[in-house]
Amino acid sequence: MGKKLFYGGLGTVFLIGLFLFIAGWILQYVAFPAILKSQVKKSLVLGRDGDKLNEFANDWLNSKYAVQMQYYIYNYTNSIEMINRGMKPDAIEKGPYTYRQVNEYVYQNFMDNDNLFEYIEENWYYFDANSSCKDCDPYKDFVIMPDLIFNGLFDQLSTLGLDPSMLGPILGIIEIPLIGYRAGPFISVNVNDLIMKGYISPLVNMFTQLGNILNDQDPNGGIFKILLESIAETLAEQKDNLNQNNGTTAQTRYYTIKTGKDDYKNVGQVISQRPTLFNETINTIPEEWWNGYNNLTCKNPGYATEFRGTNGDYFAPFIDKDTKLSAYIEDVCRSLDFIYLEESKVGEIDTYRFVIDAFAFNYTIDENCGFCRELKVDMYGKKAGDFCLPSGLLDASGCKGGAIVFSLPHFLQADKIVQQFFPRAKPDPAKHQTILDIEPTSGTVLAARKRLQINSICGGLPAPFDKVPTGAYPIAWVDNSYYADDDTLKKAKDALVTPKKIVLLVSFIAGVGFGGLLMLIAIIIFIIRKVNIRSRTPSSLASTLNRQAQTMESPPIYRQRNDGNSIVVRRIPRAKVEPEW
Repeated sequence: MGKKLFYGGLGTVFLIGLFLFIAGWILQYVAFPAILKSQVKKSLVLGRDGDKLNEFANDWLNSKYAVQMQYYIYNYTNSIEMINRGMKPDAIEKGPYTYRQVNEYVYQNFMDNDNLFEYIEENWYYFDANSSCKDCDPYKDFVIMPDLIFNGLFDQLSTLGLDPSMLGPILGIIEIPLIGYRAGPFISVNVNDLIMKGYISPLVNMFTQLGNILNDQDPNGGIFKILLESIAETLAEQKDNLNQNNGTTAQTRYYTIKTGKDDYKNVGQVISQRPTLFNETINTIPEEWWNGYNNLTCKNPGYATEFRGTNGDYFAPFIDKDTKLSAYIEDVCRSLDFIYLEESKVGEIDTYRFVIDAFAFNYTIDENCGFCRELKVDMYGKKAGDFCLPSGLLDASGCKGGAIVFSLPHFLQADKIVQQFFPRAKPDPAKHQTILDIEPTSGTVLAARKRLQINSICGGLPAPFDKVPTGAYPIAWVDNSYYADDDTLKKAKDALVTPKKIVLLVSFIAGVGFGGLLMLIAIIIFIIRKVNIRSRTPSSLASTLNRQAQTMESPPIYRQRNDGNSIVVRRIPRAKVEPEW
């Protein structure tokens, strides 16, 4: 009876351990992920709680992220040598000029039974001397740079319906005034004017004054007077600066996104946009931005005007390392894809780091043909009339006007011919790559560095500027950083990290750990018990010999009688013999 109770109790301990072991694994890898997924799907939906925004919408629209915009300006040191001798551009990078960025969603509107949400964002920028380079003062500093308006004059002439070949005679006539008004391919510009306020090209003043002089001499005018006045009026409307969104929504648009109410996978997906001055909503990126492609060879130009993904502030939850993320980036007027690079960490929260897909600006890929435009001048070994800049450059003239070209800072991932044109280019992925650090369960972007270089196509001009090398001249590169505030990190930790740690402890200590220990103890006790029993029980042969030895009597003892016979006196039992093992 005692033996049965012993083994019954031992079996019960083993079964309890097995149950805890299995339950721990199920809790960690089945039950908790299912519960977490259910909670995330419910919480990561843009919506309202009564008259107020729900927590997810409020956290996004009233974000307290620390946001900075840093500008690194290129100061050209050999403008005279480029004009007179055709030397390659040489420029020294100066910066950062750091600005604190504050944003507000000044218009918010739920539509279509809360399935859609329309918004527009306004930004303000404040110079931060403490975060800028030691000797950087945008109000006092000047740099020599390519004049965006002068070098975009060919485009301006085409908008006026004039033949660009007329520019040669015009430049010949106004060569002396150009010197007098300090106009030309390169000019000196105040840094604050370049970044925020906007600078007016010396060409504007020059053409205006020349028009006035001709008018005084011949009030009836002539073709040159009319031409000069037309150019002056067109150029006067241009006030170039790198940041055109400071305190205004004139350069941005209304965007409509999905709230995720119908499907959590669609949360934040951009589906349409409309200009600030019009009510017409379109479901694509404006076609006029990307309509310069080759109709004969481009099979899928619509790819360039597709809205793909979110606006980059957040992504759909449950991201893995094989996920390709997409986002519409307003700064470059197009959608971009992001791929996984490595694991990262923001505070105590594990994140995945995503970077721009290297194929985004690669024009050897057929799907990128819609981003190409016809070249107006010879450059980079290509002839005027050919299509597509070298890989790594994005011709944004259709979107931004003028001769603006985007790239990654220091021409990172651009063709070698592009980097060789600008000898001071020192591309470094650690410094110049756009990165997104994303918490994969919720899809929340906890940190980001949006890095972009603004370039201008210069060169291809008639005499006296025909020696200026033709290519993309860097104006500045921008590092726009976003870091989650402490409150956001705490919320993310409480919602995701802490529960995971608790479940991990419960499942592996109380479940798998303790259950495994009980099973191990039961197995060890069972083995020890069996060994002890066997050690106390002799073998069957030894037992038989021992019993025989114990029952045998010793030989009889005889006593001699007088008649010569012997009688048995007694038998003496043989001493107990212990078997030798």
